[in-house]
Amino acid sequence: MADVLLISADPSCIDQVLALTSASQLTIEVTAVPEQIGQAWLRSVVVVVGLDRLATVAAGHLPQRPHVVVLGDAAADDWRCAFDLGADAVITPPGEPGWLAERVRRAGEELPTGRVVGVVGCRGGAGASVFAAALAIAAVRTRVTPYLLDLDPMGCGLGVILGADESRGLTWDQISAGVGRIPALSLQATVAVVEGIGLLSWDDSAQTTLPAGVTGAVVDTSRLCAPITVVDLGRAVTEPQQEALARCDRVLLIVPADVRSVHAGRRMTKRQGLSMCEVVVRGPNPGGLVAEDVGQALGLPVLAAVGADRQLDRRMERGEPPGARARSPLGRVGDGLLREILA
Repeated sequence: MADVLLISADPSCIDQVLALTSASQLTIEVTAVPEQIGQAWLRSVVVVVGLDRLATVAAGHLPQRPHVVVLGDAAADDWRCAFDLGADAVITPPGEPGWLAERVRRAGEELPTGRVVGVVGCRGGAGASVFAAALAIAAVRTRVTPYLLDLDPMGCGLGVILGADESRGLTWDQISAGVGRIPALSLQATVAVVEGIGLLSWDDSAQTTLPAGVTGAVVDTSRLCAPITVVDLGRAVTEPQQEALARCDRVLLIVPADVRSVHAGRRMTKRQGLSMCEVVVRGPNPGGLVAEDVGQALGLPVLAAVGADRQLDRRMERGEPPGARARSPLGRVGDGLLREILA
């Protein structure tokens, strides 16, 4: 995570901000293409938008976030764009001495503690939903109530994976009219709780799409409600998925240790722009591939490897959630990853 994200192609603006960050020993990421901001938009402590890119950024439907500053000699239209973007301030260069370092300091003290982790499978049957559920179960063992969001309407449902064929509570079709900010108390009071997990899933209706803004609003609110939110992203490239993906602090790509899955993983990362994701390798490995082989083939860091568990399917058939046993392969990896993520 950089201290400052600068969005500008104006050499004068770039030089001014680079001088400020250098003088204050701040880290900075510079981009001139707003479409390629990705997770840096939410992960950076302060965002500085140059006037040359302001209109494009304001029209990009990015997630609302605090600590956004517009830098430049603003005209009336620029002020309107800054308002639409939700900017905290418009600063005329050069600004007060040390203004950027002071904003980074204040923003760092106010960063939300909740983490959002996206989980996606490299192919159908890779085990992404099972792993997402196991990671949430690991959070329950730490005596917190995590949120688990199901964005795969074509799957069996995360409630079934957790061992609950039917769960009462809020579903995506019921919340689809709630575009905009969702009060945290409303989400906490209405979401289903299964195995200690706040679960938002789909009902059995024909609805499989969500209006723009719904997913983003839910993820923003869940971040305020829980130390960790796990999102089962599904593999479809949809607007709800992209809204959630843009808000993820970490994205885990589940890849079985076989050649077919590695090829699928290459396609997935290229077609969905998952260049920042981390790999979780799942056994068994029938051809002898190890986690390092998979990581090298994908060109991505390997975060963990889950050993084969011959009893997993049998336990889930009996209604036992994946990873419920702390000493099982999924339980051990879930506990370890959770400590690392929340740290």
